[in-house]
Amino acid sequence: MRRSPLLVALVLLASCGGDGTGPDLSTATLTGTWALSGADLMEVGNPANQVSLYDDWGLRGTIVVQKDGHFSFRVTVPDQDPVTIAGALHISGDTLFYAYETGYHTEFRLSITGATMHWVELESQEAWDIDGDGDPEDVITVMDWRKQ
Repeated sequence: MRRSPLLVALVLLASCGGDGTGPDLSTATLTGTWALSGADLMEVGNPANQVSLYDDWGLRGTIVVQKDGHFSFRVTVPDQDPVTIAGALHISGDTLFYAYETGYHTEFRLSITGATMHWVELESQEAWDIDGDGDPEDVITVMDWRKQ
C-alpha cells in the first residue's frame, strides 16, 4: 500500500552527536528560521537501507523557533497542500525534546555545526516497509536543517 508522502512525513516527525553539543547548545541557539535540507527514513537494523523523503519525495519544510521554544513547522510535498503544525521544544544536553500541541512528542539527538543543524530520532518506529518485503521495518527519521 502506497502512503501519502506528506502524511508519512508528518507521522514520522510527530512520533519524530558531534560539534555543537557544548554549553552553548540551548533553545536560544535554535531561535530563528531553519529550512529542511535533508530528511531520510533509515532502517534501524540496516542503516544502509533508507529512503530520502527530501530527494525522492520532494519533502520541503521550514521550522521557525521562538526563544521560549515554541515552534511552527510548515511542510510541503509536490502536488499536496502545505501543512503547518505548532508545538514546543526544549534541549537537555544534546537531546532535543520535540512535542506537538496535540500532545505527541519524540526525541532527537541534536548537533549543530555552523549554520547546519542535524537531528537523529532516538526511538524507532514500525512505520515503513523500507525494503519492500510487505512488512514494516523499525525506522528512524534523520533530518538536516540550514539556518536562514
